[in-house]
Amino acid sequence: MPDTIRISGSFAHPLQSGLLAIVGAVSPTAAGAEVQPALALHQLVVSAHRSIDRHEIAFFVLVLGLIFFAVVTAIMLVRTRTRTARFEAWSGDQIAGLRNALDRANALLLSEPQIMVDWLAASDEPIIDGDPALVGVSAPYRVLAFGSWLEPAGARAMEQAVEALRTRGIAFSTTLKTLSDRPIEAQGRAIGGRAVLRLKDASGVKRVLADLASRHEALLTEIASLRTLIETLPSPASTARA
Repeated sequence: MPDTIRISGSFAHPLQSGLLAIVGAVSPTAAGAEVQPALALHQLVVSAHRSIDRHEIAFFVLVLGLIFFAVVTAIMLVRTRTRTARFEAWSGDQIAGLRNALDRANALLLSEPQIMVDWLAASDEPIIDGDPALVGVSAPYRVLAFGSWLEPAGARAMEQAVEALRTRGIAFSTTLKTLSDRPIEAQGRAIGGRAVLRLKDASGVKRVLADLASRHEALLTEIASLRTLIETLPSPASTARA
């Protein structure tokens, strides 16, 4: 019996050793098979964590960029509104000053009867302001028809003066008498690329000077007529010879 047991024990030992060897050979493969899925899962978790961190960082940076852009835009908007308000206030002051200057100019121009004729540069259409009754016409456009309210000589002189003013910018100043014997002071100036003709009533001292000038011209005309008459008369010497 003991022998049998010993034989059985000696037989069992090699069998156990073989089984252990097989188990040992199979065990690393099973262990490796269990380790590889765990390692892959760990790597997946790490990579997912890293990817989540990157997305969060990118989103955070994007949010910061939007906030910075909004703040800068708001600051620029406030500054622009401030500058616009200052410019509007300055513009309002300038407009008010120009309106006051225009009102003063109109008051000065309308303080006495006169007519203003204005030609823009390279334009044949005049702008006529004032009372045309000053020169004895009913319509403003007839103011430039000098022959309708001036004698032929005065009308020709005014046409030549206005033509020289518009083409060459030559200023002039003269005193005329209308057909109703009313003295008119005519002035022509080139101002800011415009040709301006001003007709106004010659009153007071100017009226006296206009009357004197008219009398002087009449005397000159009479003298010229007498001189012509004298030159046409036969001389005493020629009469004596005859």
